[in-house]
Amino acid sequence: MRQVQWVKMIGLRNNMKAEDKPKYVEEARQILDSIDLDYLIANPNDLKEIRKINRLVAIFANFSSNDGQELNRLFQEFQNCARRSTSAGTIKNRAVDVLQFIDGKIEAMDLYVINDPIEKNQSQKSTKKMTIKTESRSRRQILDRDLKLLWGRAGNRCSICKDELAAKKTKSDPDVIVGVHAHIVADSINGPRGNSDLPMDQRHLYDNLILLCMKHSKIIDEQLSKYTIQELHRIKNEHEAWVSERLSPPEKVIGQQGNPVAQRDIPVLDLVWTGPSGGPNGHFAQFKITNMSQTQSAIDCQWEVRGFNYSFRSPDSDRFSLQPNFSKEVMFRIDGERLFNEEIPELSLVMEYKDINGNTYFTRRELNQVRVPSDAFYELQRGGIFYPAEQIIDIGIKSISEPYSTGDNEKCDFEITSGGQTQMVTVGVSRTFLATWGVGNDKEKVRSALAELGSRIIKKMLSSAELRDYMFVTQDFPQGYQNGFAGYKLLRDSL
Repeated sequence: MRQVQWVKMIGLRNNMKAEDKPKYVEEARQILDSIDLDYLIANPNDLKEIRKINRLVAIFANFSSNDGQELNRLFQEFQNCARRSTSAGTIKNRAVDVLQFIDGKIEAMDLYVINDPIEKNQSQKSTKKMTIKTESRSRRQILDRDLKLLWGRAGNRCSICKDELAAKKTKSDPDVIVGVHAHIVADSINGPRGNSDLPMDQRHLYDNLILLCMKHSKIIDEQLSKYTIQELHRIKNEHEAWVSERLSPPEKVIGQQGNPVAQRDIPVLDLVWTGPSGGPNGHFAQFKITNMSQTQSAIDCQWEVRGFNYSFRSPDSDRFSLQPNFSKEVMFRIDGERLFNEEIPELSLVMEYKDINGNTYFTRRELNQVRVPSDAFYELQRGGIFYPAEQIIDIGIKSISEPYSTGDNEKCDFEITSGGQTQMVTVGVSRTFLATWGVGNDKEKVRSALAELGSRIIKKMLSSAELRDYMFVTQDFPQGYQNGFAGYKLLRDSL
């Protein structure tokens, strides 16, 4: 009770000055960024978290007494719910309400123009300031048209994890929006990815927005090396293409071999949950694989943990089937595997399966390796990036030789059957490329790189009916393709 009286007393002052407002806005944003949603839910009585909220209450009350009182009320409701309720969903909804209110009030406080008393001879100067501020405000507003485009094309799903962004109402609680229209390039120079040539008046438009859940909206603004401007545009474009494909009506399309195939609802497998399991029998990763389709079954399902120069495939004897919306939990023993102690680039769970017509597909979900607190080994966690279903088409590669050296190159021979005839194609890569990618003379890594690059360039040549030997040399590609392992990925993904 003492806390409520104190807040109201501060709220009655309502005396924030224009010159002080920027520092309060910045302080409030820093406090909001420091609040971990999951930790707050698990520890509603943590004194440090309560002090953060109390400071925000004081800042808001100094701006508007009603805002301070409303935040105090919302936080008390969350605490009461967290102490009494056993429903994790209800508790999280209350916490999200608190954070959304804070975020909205910070933006409102930032945009609002405080008119301090001025002398008559300062009126012209004041008018200019207010005009500039009004223009700044109009630049930062997001139009309804852009929001409708964003939410519509993203299908009410997070562009990274594909989670739905509206929690349905319960008997006692309303619907809750848990989606965030995040900026790819920040709407201020000092914000995430804000140091860009993109004009300020274009930063609030649809092209610079990406729809995310609250969790990933925070992650992209903290992990700036991973979530670059180019990467976020790629994620957005692939997600919207996935939504469009999933919602498109059935129609006739032409397959690669010229045979009409029906584009329809297909089974789509995804990794929805991971968990560690350890004991006297070893350390394991648990994977929960779900068929996301509403109508189509998946049969002959297999999974593979795959990264650059690493692969573990589930045995053929462990194949399974999944009806629509059904899940299967599988176990992967990780101790004894390289990924238990060694970081593997581009690690993901690949799920391969067939539909009832015998067509084979695969999907892929990013896996993250996370060090345990003792730093003794890695555990596996579900990553944020999901790669939609693709149909597997046999391009005729029957075998790949072991790599061998010729001069300044490493090569592999590919045995290919096309049009009823067998042909050998040699694909090589210069040692300069291998050195800059960090592959060096490691034969296993060389073979992995040549297998990936060779398969893609051969598929490209088959589409133009021109099979020939091919050599990857630095002078044929941009300088950026020599930039470490990232350069290797750029070259590979360009094929």
